[in-house]
Parts: sequence; structure tokens; C-alpha cells
Amino acid sequence: MGNRLTFVFWTLFFVLTILRVSGQENVFLLSGRIITTEGTPLPFTTIFIKQNGTGTVSDPDGYFEIKLPMGEYEVTFQFMGYETVIRTIRLNEPVKVDIVMREQAIVLQNVTVYAGNEDPAYTIMRKAIAKAKFHTQQIDAYTAKVYIKGRGQLTDYPWMAKKALEKEGITKDRLFISESVSEINYTRPNKFEEKVVAIYSNGEDNNTSPNEYVFGSFYEPEIAETISPLSPKAFGYYRFEYVGSFRDREYEISKIKVTPRSRGDSVFEGTLFIVEDWWSIHSLDFSTIKYGIDFKIKQFYHPIEDDKNRGLAWLPVSQQFGVDGSVFGFEFEYQYLATVRDYKIELNPDLVLEMTVIDEKIQKEEAVKIKEEHSEKGQQLQERLSSGKEITRKELNQLMKEYEKNELKTEEDPAIISSATFSVDSLARKKDSLYWDNIRPLPLTKNEIKGYKKSGQYGCG
Repeated sequence: MGNRLTFVFWTLFFVLTILRVSGQENVFLLSGRIITTEGTPLPFTTIFIKQNGTGTVSDPDGYFEIKLPMGEYEVTFQFMGYETVIRTIRLNEPVKVDIVMREQAIVLQNVTVYAGNEDPAYTIMRKAIAKAKFHTQQIDAYTAKVYIKGRGQLTDYPWMAKKALEKEGITKDRLFISESVSEINYTRPNKFEEKVVAIYSNGEDNNTSPNEYVFGSFYEPEIAETISPLSPKAFGYYRFEYVGSFRDREYEISKIKVTPRSRGDSVFEGTLFIVEDWWSIHSLDFSTIKYGIDFKIKQFYHPIEDDKNRGLAWLPVSQQFGVDGSVFGFEFEYQYLATVRDYKIELNPDLVLEMTVIDEKIQKEEAVKIKEEHSEKGQQLQERLSSGKEITRKELNQLMKEYEKNELKTEEDPAIISSATFSVDSLARKKDSLYWDNIRPLPLTKNEIKGYKKSGQYGCG
């Protein structure tokens, strides 16, 4: 009996060993460096793998490493202000590829200046704002994993607190690190679930967490208690200026300067990039002030394909945040990085279509013609929308309001505007170093390792 158990044990051991080794043999390392034409490294370049819906970034020196199963991949490299680079890479062995990115040439298109010398940015923004509600309803469901890393330190503090802080091991060169991995699950119209599956931290975030931005949406009227430039009320809060356009793959992108009419805690300032015809966000670079703390936000979006190949939606794949503030003489700074991997989306079948949005304030003749043409046919808005043809901003707004109203009628409990749940896995704080080495989009820097070591956590998380 004992010999039989021993035989079974060693058989299982060898089988598991073979499976583990063979699994490793089928995973290869894609690595390289991203630089400008002058040889300058591009830190935190967004890298997106189309085949598995995964976003990652390069490190502060422009280097990147990605472990992928054997196969062929379309890899996209994006950096704000530079031309997007796409490479098709076949992995059946480790591959090293260096990427050289060129500065983006911004050109002024032959835009028409209408009566009153209105800036062309306003018709672009009217269309984007009209389409915002469509984008919030476009996705029926999606799942993804979100990795967030924060690092921060005190840059100054009152001299009276120096002795007490040093006693706790807190000095100006002490780096505080936090990492987390969350599994998110969204179901339209209002169900959002976040489950934290891994946590690794040696300090507090001092209320600088960017989660409201990471899990929020600029398509909503407000994000993090701040008016979005895509809010229906945006023209009362912002001025817009058309800077120019550029070509990114097959898409035309408009660059819009966003300036608050009155600076304060409830507005953004910076640059917004809009995808022409889709009227969706391509990327953004904003700053804002909240409770006296300065936030800098960069988001990079990518077209994500529906699992059923019915279309695509533009969703954020990497986000960067800078936080600077001072509270009672304690000055601090934090940087955060958020990347999304394993995107799986399911588009709303009612809204899987292309349409041409007409700005009736500017394109008056086209708007009248469209209204007359469809009035003669007696088409309902839903029928017109499903045809994927021209529609005015006003009609699109009306349609989306009717659509949401009808959705609420079918809800089991329409009184519930939104349902958000948050949970932490019981094993979240017990992930080993191998887990973190595999999940991190880029390795820890020497200073980050030093910060973990000072807290006695490095190697035990």
C-alpha cells in the first residue's frame, strides 16, 4: 500500500513539473526600449496588446517587458504628442524590439469659421457632448483587471514634527509605495463591482488616491465631483479652442484646448483629444484642484473590439496621475499609474452602429433637410438611429433620453440609480513576490525596492 502511495505521489509530482515547465516554455518575453528620433527615452509610453485587450507602459527610462504566450500580436505604442506606432510581432522565442517615435505633426485643417467668428472647437465639442450619453450606454457589459501603483513622499514638514517623524522612520527621502490589483465587472446600466484581489503597501495615501478618476468616466456630467468638459453644462464652465488635427492610424484626431471660465475646485484645465466622426475621447491631459491639492491626469484610450465582433468602443487602457499638496505645513507629492488588462466587452446590440451627427446650430440647412426628409417618411427616432444615417444633436439627445426612460421601465427596481459593490479578497495581502513579478506592468525601481525594504515588506508580499 505504501509503495503504491509513493508511486502515485511521484507520478503527480512529475506530471505537475512537466506541466509547469511546458507552460513556461510557451510564454516568451517581448522587450525593448522606446525612444524619440533624437534618442531621448519616452517614459510611461502606453503599450496595448490587441489580442488580449491588455494595456501596459514603459518604465521611466523607456524600457518595457511583456510576457506573452506563443503567437502573433498587434502591439500599439502611444505617447502624447508623438505618432502612434503599430508593430505586428510573432512570438515563438524571446523578441527584443526598439521603437523610435516621431513627434506628432499638428495641422490646421481647412475648417470653416462661421458667423460670429466662433472657434471650430465649439462644433466639435457640441457633437462630442451630444454623443457622451451614447458612449455611456454603448457597452452592455465588460470585465477587466486594473493594476494601480502609487508612490509618494513628504517633501517638507514643520521642524517641530521632525523628531517625532524620524522616530517613526519617516524622513524626506522615505518613499511610500502602494500596489493593488482589482477585478472589475460592469453591467449596464448601473451595476459596478470591484473586487481587490491583491494589495501590497507600506504607507498611507493621505487621501490622494485617484480611484474616482480610474473607475469614473469623463462621459458622465461629473467625475470626482468635478464638471466634465463633456457635460451638457460644459459651455457654462469652459472655453474651448481648436489647436489642430492629426492622423492616428485610420482616425482623424482633433486637439482641443480646455480653459475654465473661472478657476476653482470644480473644473479641469488642459488638452482634450477627440476622435472625429466617433466623437469619443482619444486621450486627455488635464489638471485640477481639489481641496487645495493639485491633480494632474493623463488618460490614453484605445479602440477595444467586442467579443462578438459587432464593433468597438474607445476605453482607457493606461492612466497617469501626479498629486501635489500641503496640509498644515506637511508638503507631499504622489505619482500613480493605472493600467488595464484582459478587457472583455460586450456592446449594446441596440447601439452597435455608425452615425453622422449634425450640429444644427452651424449646419442649419442640413438639419432642416434631414428633419423634412424623415418627417415625410414618418420614421421614429429609433428607426432612424438603427439606419445609421445622419441625426442632429437635438434628436440624438432626445433619443438617448427616451432610450434611458424605456430602460428604467424594464428594471426590476428603477428607484436604484446605481449599484456599486466593493470587496477585498481574504488572500489579497498574502500574494507572494512571484505573483507581483508577473502582474506588474513594469518592475519596481531601485528607490521603490528601497522603500519596501525600509518597511520590512520587500520579498514577503
